[in-house]
Amino acid sequence: MQEVPAWAKQILERFEQLETGIKVQKAESRVQQLNDTIAKLPEALQKPYKRLDVKGLSDEDYQALIADVQTDVTSLQAQLSAKGAVFGIPSTKGGKTGDEIPEAIKAEIEGKTSDNGQAF
Repeated sequence: MQEVPAWAKQILERFEQLETGIKVQKAESRVQQLNDTIAKLPEALQKPYKRLDVKGLSDEDYQALIADVQTDVTSLQAQLSAKGAVFGIPSTKGGKTGDEIPEAIKAEIEGKTSDNGQAF
């Protein structure tokens, strides 16, 4: 059996490092895509999906899983919305925006007080 030349060993080592880097990037990309898919759900419903191990799946199994999760998310959103759940930050339409300063505080700022020393 012939000895593998040093330059060939270096090429093989570099190739293995490159291959490992690609696998890590692919795994991180899969986790990010799954997180983006489930981001529309409330935190409590995201937990079971975050426990899924997507790193070791084949490309076909991963794509099937993402399709199933997308279907689950859409279905859960529809069911919870039908029951009155709100996803996201509620709007402030029709309500106070929080920018108004109460009259008592305005009077205090301006130094206006009533006869008994209270700002009204």
